[in-house]
Amino acid sequence: MRYFRYNNALKKTILFVAFVLISGLTSFTQNIRFGIDGGINICNLYGPNKPSSLIKDFGYKAGMFIDGRFGEHISSCFELNFIQYNFHFNEVLYKYPNSLLSVKEKNSYISVPAMLRYKRGYEFIYYYLNGGVQFSGLVHHKRATSLYLDGLEVDPDYYYGFENKFFDFGLIAGAGFQLKMVNVELRYYFSTENIYKRDDTREMRYSILSLETAIQLNYIDKYPFGRKTGWKGFKYKLTHLFK
Repeated sequence: MRYFRYNNALKKTILFVAFVLISGLTSFTQNIRFGIDGGINICNLYGPNKPSSLIKDFGYKAGMFIDGRFGEHISSCFELNFIQYNFHFNEVLYKYPNSLLSVKEKNSYISVPAMLRYKRGYEFIYYYLNGGVQFSGLVHHKRATSLYLDGLEVDPDYYYGFENKFFDFGLIAGAGFQLKMVNVELRYYFSTENIYKRDDTREMRYSILSLETAIQLNYIDKYPFGRKTGWKGFKYKLTHLFK
C-alpha cells in the first residue's frame, strides 16, 4: 500500500484559480443560479494497457455549482467538486503464467467541470442537455497491491514505479431532468489523460458513468400554484414541456 502526498500550496492554488474562473465567467451572465450537488459513479478504464478483468467499483462526488443563463434556453454551468474514482483488478503478469497481481486504487480529485447547458420546459418542470470539459487535480491517492507467484506471496515491486499523474482532463456530457429546485442527471466523463505519469509503465484512462443530483439554493417559485391548477394544469405543463 502506497500513499502520495501533494503540496498544500498547490492544492490551494487550484482552488483559488477555480473560484476566479467561475466568478469571472459568470459575472457576464444574467439570472445566476447556484446550489450544491452530489452523486455516485462507476469507474471504467480504457486504453492499450487496460486490465482485462477490471472490477468496476463505486465512487462518489460532492460539491457546488453556478449556472448563469445568457439566452432563452442556453446557460453556462460551472462546478467545483470533490470526486473519487475507485477501481481494482486481478491479472496475470506477462511471462509469468503462474502469477496473480492484485491492484486496488482509490483516487480523489478536485474537479472543475465547465459546460454549456441547453434547457427546455415550462414553469417548474424542465429537461436539459450538458456538454463541456472537466479539469481535475489529484489530491489523494491510495493503492493496495499484492503479488503471488506459484501460490506464494512476494513483494509486488512490479507496481512501485507507477506514479499517478496529478493533472486530469477530459470531455463531459449529460442529460437531466429538473423539478423545481431539484436536478437529476445521468452523466458521462471521458478522460484524455493517462492515469500514470509514465506511458512506458502503463497507459490507461478513465471512463466514468455517474448518476448525479443537485439542489438549487436560490430557487424562487414565481407561480407556486401554476397558471393552471389541478389535472388540467398538470396536462398543460406536460404538453408544453417539449415545445
